[in-house]
Amino acid sequence: MEETVQSLLQYKSRVDTLKQEKASLSTALERSPALSPIAGGAALKALKRRPMAVTAPDKINSPAHPE
Repeated sequence: MEETVQSLLQYKSRVDTLKQEKASLSTALERSPALSPIAGGAALKALKRRPMAVTAPDKINSPAHPE
């Protein structure tokens, strides 16, 4: 049980970190003078539309740790 809780907390921490990194990259892309407003805007819109794809740790749903 404690292992599952620890695993979930690590997973949540990783998700939070990835969300912060995504926001940081979006801001950097918005402010990048190297990109034209059209290209930068299109890339930013694509980035914001893309859902986060994070896979849960395997051992949470393993036979040793049934739900």
